[in-house]
Amino acid sequence: MSYALVGLYGLYLIFVGVKGNSSALFSEISKDAKGFSAWLIAILVLRALYSVDTLRPVVKPFIGLALLTFTLKNYKSIVDQVNTITGLKLPD
Repeated sequence: MSYALVGLYGLYLIFVGVKGNSSALFSEISKDAKGFSAWLIAILVLRALYSVDTLRPVVKPFIGLALLTFTLKNYKSIVDQVNTITGLKLPD
């Protein structure tokens, strides 16, 4: 799972680099850092619990729920950013 996330992040950075929006990327990251920190802490806690073999079966659904919640909560923003970066017109 972590390789997929790193790959998606790398793909995002490639799109940003191709469009020449690197300064916009850093300004957006600095604006979003406060809201993203809660998600980062939750992901780190789940990752730490996932590394314990006996807790792994219990933690797996929570990782899925965290990803689903993050995606649904930020769906419009994600689609808008993908449309802006790639020039696509994905529906909202």
